Amino acid sequence: TPPPSSSCHFDPHLSLHAGRSVSPFASSVRSRPLLAQRYTTSFEMGPCLSTPEAPKVKKIAPKPLRYQQKRLSPEDVKGVLEGRGWDVSIVTEDKCPVPVVYVQPNGILKCVDGRGSDNKDRMAGPKMLGGVYGIANCRGIKTTQELGDICKEVWAADHVPSVHGDESGILGCGFCKLWVTDGFADAGLGIEKPKFSAEEGRDAVKGAGGVIENHYGAHAEKVVYINFVDGKTLEPNHDDQRFIVDAWAAAKFKLDVPKYLVTAAVTVEKLAKGTLKKAILVAPNPPALTPEDVAGVLKGRGWDATIVKAANSPVPLVDVQRRGILKCVD
Repeated sequence: TPPPSSSCHFDPHLSLHAGRSVSPFASSVRSRPLLAQRYTTSFEMGPCLSTPEAPKVKKIAPKPLRYQQKRLSPEDVKGVLEGRGWDVSIVTEDKCPVPVVYVQPNGILKCVDGRGSDNKDRMAGPKMLGGVYGIANCRGIKTTQELGDICKEVWAADHVPSVHGDESGILGCGFCKLWVTDGFADAGLGIEKPKFSAEEGRDAVKGAGGVIENHYGAHAEKVVYINFVDGKTLEPNHDDQRFIVDAWAAAKFKLDVPKYLVTAAVTVEKLAKGTLKKAILVAPNPPALTPEDVAGVLKGRGWDATIVKAANSPVPLVDVQRRGILKCVD
């Protein structure tokens, strides 16, 4: 028997097949097992002519998320955005036109807005839709109590929660305005407006110790950067504006990443009235040499080379200490 429909994730821009919702990402991630719990059905046969017993349902615990869910690649996202009419390119971190920097502990988890801010020295935090509103929106929360709980979660993850307004007021955050005024109702995303106003949301974030920043000036973003480099971000520049979406942050907070990224695309399309559909996806640099690469080279030189996992090392592995000397291999 299949899992209840309530456990299925609703994905945007869906098509219908045999009565089920099919995500636009499905073609590129078909091998991904269902995140919902899986079930098997077994039957026990009784003697002939006896009344058959009801089928027994055995619930199988899902594997940990890191083994079960294939992470979306930049190529997956590129295909979906191009299907929406976007011009999309992929660059590696070292080829990114804008510096990619490490997230700093004092950097606020801020909106993707590309304008200048009164928190100009705290720009090196994760960029999410509307700041903490991006997490709340994707999870479908409705109350300020739930919003406050998300702020606590952000603090626990070593980030500083925030929302923002601008010179026009707290509705100066375009994502917030779309959400609280039911602006996503026609987007096919299954997003409902919260029960609180922008002012009440601001007060809840402030009450949880979060930052209320103020943006200034007009929007002049020319491109959307979607960053897949874990633990790194890009910083806004009011004189060279770009929207910045840290895709890895959505995964860190265990959001429905396909829905979140399409929500980001819809947000930009609505705010820019369809005039901005250009994205640069920032992928991690290619990995360094693997143990397999090195083993192959050594074997080519006549060496006997084996690979073991750290847990199976014949010699204990210990953490490097700050005051330990950088010493010879001798």
